[in-house]
Amino acid sequence: MQGSLAPRTLLRLCAALALASLAACGTTPPRQAPVSQAGTAVQLEEAGRYADAAAVYERLATTAPAAERTDFQVSAAEDWALGGDTQHAWTLVKAVDEKNLYPALMARVEILKAQLYIADHQPQLALQHLKFSLVPLTQELKAKTTLVRGQAHLALNDLPATVQDWTEREGYLTRGKDVDANHDLIWNTLTESHAPIDVSKLPANLSPIARGWLELAVIDRVSWQQPEKFLEQVKQWQSRYPDHPAEQLLVPSLIAKQQALTRRGSTLPTLREVGTSEAALVRAHADRHDLPRGLEVERYAALLGFAGGDALIAALLRDHLARSG
Repeated sequence: MQGSLAPRTLLRLCAALALASLAACGTTPPRQAPVSQAGTAVQLEEAGRYADAAAVYERLATTAPAAERTDFQVSAAEDWALGGDTQHAWTLVKAVDEKNLYPALMARVEILKAQLYIADHQPQLALQHLKFSLVPLTQELKAKTTLVRGQAHLALNDLPATVQDWTEREGYLTRGKDVDANHDLIWNTLTESHAPIDVSKLPANLSPIARGWLELAVIDRVSWQQPEKFLEQVKQWQSRYPDHPAEQLLVPSLIAKQQALTRRGSTLPTLREVGTSEAALVRAHADRHDLPRGLEVERYAALLGFAGGDALIAALLRDHLARSG
């Protein structure tokens, strides 16, 4: 589906965040399993060995008291999903007795079902499993729920709903790197997706922050390689959203990119005008991807990591590649 991330990528997109969510589940009734086995599972998760961790949790589930068995069973299913074995994950989660589950464990079950439906190209069904109340949950589970809900909306090419979900998610994250990573997630999704954005038809209930992200993405799309138009539209955007989180780092970097384009766009040799070995490699890369040869060779070279590449030009090329599909 154009404009969507691959389902398996969506499952793995929050692998690191999943560890935090698993840690959050430690606020639920304590597990009485031997510390050595549970600790081994956590270490395997931290090492990215999800299938091995899942196997450990399954073994724990077979010997744990009934009151704790479901917790281990769900942990195993979560890790099988993160490891790519969605069929095994489905088998375990369908075997869960959902009667009388406490809110956090029930939420984990529903979140996992949603992730599995996304991987199975059924985002509409995924959303049906994400309608539970967030009130009784930990901040980590609230953040994971809104993350997955956004992934489901993204699979439907619904960028406004995606951005709204992930904007809400920010309120559940720890200030600092987690929030910065969420900003990157929103912006990278907007720039990499080809799904249309019609500012005149944005939902009325969209939050100002979400609306600001979407309007900025439209400005970036429609004023590409038009520095004067870009700067004027960004100035108007800044007057509408003076406290938007994109103001801190993103907008200055976008302005710098446009300025770099203005300064250097007409002075560098093009791919047709150079004959070095590096340029030959770049030319081959361009041909493989049907890229125009009129772009400056430094822009290609920067992306491929050749010496002397300019970071701003590399960013320009990445944007160009995304727009060229």
